[in-house]
Amino acid sequence: MVSGSIESHVVDAASIAISRRRRRAKTDKIDGEALIRALLAYKLVEPRVCAMLRVATPQKEDRCRITRERKALTDERVRHVNRINGRLFAHGVSAQEPMHRDRRKRLEALKTGDG
Repeated sequence: MVSGSIESHVVDAASIAISRRRRRAKTDKIDGEALIRALLAYKLVEPRVCAMLRVATPQKEDRCRITRERKALTDERVRHVNRINGRLFAHGVSAQEPMHRDRRKRLEALKTGDG
């Protein structure tokens, strides 16, 4: 992306090749140097040395936000249902479905393990 006289690139860090055979120290300085080498190679010699990411537009981010929020709410609901089922099971009540349409009627009909 070019803005005035400043050229901006977002590098996909996972696309930078590293040696798998030798263990190396992992510091910001070493990682920064690797990013600079990869960017220079990308611009001067080999454009396939690393992958560049495209920054999403605000409109695209807004469209994706709805999906992310729905997933977060669904995950939260699953956690609550599991917590409710765990508490009921601790009292000897099993096969309860908190998301079922007639859950209140079914809950009144259930009995705990001690009666």
